[in-house]
Amino acid sequence: MMVLMPVTAYLSSMGHGFDVAPFDWFTLPRFLFHDESLGDAAKSMHLWGRWIVYSLIVLHLAGVSYHLAFRRDRLIERMLPHQNSQDSPE
Repeated sequence: MMVLMPVTAYLSSMGHGFDVAPFDWFTLPRFLFHDESLGDAAKSMHLWGRWIVYSLIVLHLAGVSYHLAFRRDRLIERMLPHQNSQDSPE
């Protein structure tokens, strides 16, 4: 999804005849001519991809909530970097 979303956005813009200028730093080259059908297909894929990304984020947050609230297995603490504490007994 991290690759599909920018590619479909680029193809949609190019297909509809718009330039793509990330942060107005430079303009990406046009590899395609003005092609409305390609632009429409890419836009449709991009819009469906948006909902897939939203769903993945919600599922990820649900998993985090499950481990924090229900399992209480300290999984989140094991994923974070270890903190060397001055107060811990040795």
